[in-house]
Amino acid sequence: IREVDAIVHVLRCFEDDDITHVEGRIDPVADAETVETELMLADLESLERRTAQMRKRATGKEKEAMTVLPIMEQALALLQEGKPVRMMLAGIAAEDLKLLLGLNLLTSKPVLYVCNVAEADAAEGNAHTEAVAAMAEAQGAGVVVISAAIEAEVAQLADEEAKEYLEAMGL
Repeated sequence: IREVDAIVHVLRCFEDDDITHVEGRIDPVADAETVETELMLADLESLERRTAQMRKRATGKEKEAMTVLPIMEQALALLQEGKPVRMMLAGIAAEDLKLLLGLNLLTSKPVLYVCNVAEADAAEGNAHTEAVAAMAEAQGAGVVVISAAIEAEVAQLADEEAKEYLEAMGL
C-alpha cells in the first residue's frame, strides 16, 4: 500500500438486513475513521523508528539528516495528535513537500471516499453519504457516490443498452 499514489475508501452507505456488517451497524464515517487510525498507527510506528535513526545521523552533522529531520518531526507531531500527515501538505514549501512525500507515509497520500449506496439512492445519495461528504470536506478529500449493484448490472450490458439503462434510472 505504500507504493500507491492515492487511497480509496469504499464505504458501505446502505441498509440491508441480508448483508451483515462486522460491527452490527452501518456507520461509514466510523468505518473510515477506523481505517484511518490503522494507517496513522502504521505511519507513527514507521516514523518513530526512522526519526530515531535520523536524529543520530543529524547529531553527526550529516547534511541530509539535518534537512529531513525537521520535516519528520513535524509529521510525527501531527500523527501523535491523531491527525493524518496530509493535513500539513497545504502550507508546506515545495522543497519540504518533496522531502515529506519521499518519506512515503500512508497518511500523506490523497484520499477518495467512495460511498456504495442502494440502487434507489444512486442519484441523490442519503444521510450516510451526506455524513461522509461532510467528513471528506473537512479533510479536503473527494467523494463519489455509486451503487455497486447498478455498476454490476451495467458491466454486463452493451454500451448502448447501458446508456439506456442509466438514463432510465436518472443517472
